[in-house]
Amino acid sequence: MRTAAAAGETMNKPVEPLDLSICDREPIHIPGAVQPHGVLFALRDPDLTVSQVSASLAPLLGLSPAEVLERPVSELLDAGSFATLQAALSGSFD
Repeated sequence: MRTAAAAGETMNKPVEPLDLSICDREPIHIPGAVQPHGVLFALRDPDLTVSQVSASLAPLLGLSPAEVLERPVSELLDAGSFATLQAALSGSFD
């Protein structure tokens, strides 16, 4: 049996086996919130215009949602970030 030690303890405390079988039932495909360190953009083809954006945009990037809605995301990202996004969308992302 595996054991673990907290700070200052010896290695003699039993640890339950890790059960990964529930991971496939995690609702990560159902977004309920944006992580505090991220921004969610919904983009419209063909020019990747911002059609929706999360409220976390303002504190993280200093822009209000109204300032970015209906603008091409290429105007909001630096050239390298936009190239990475295009590569990922085209399936050639490494």
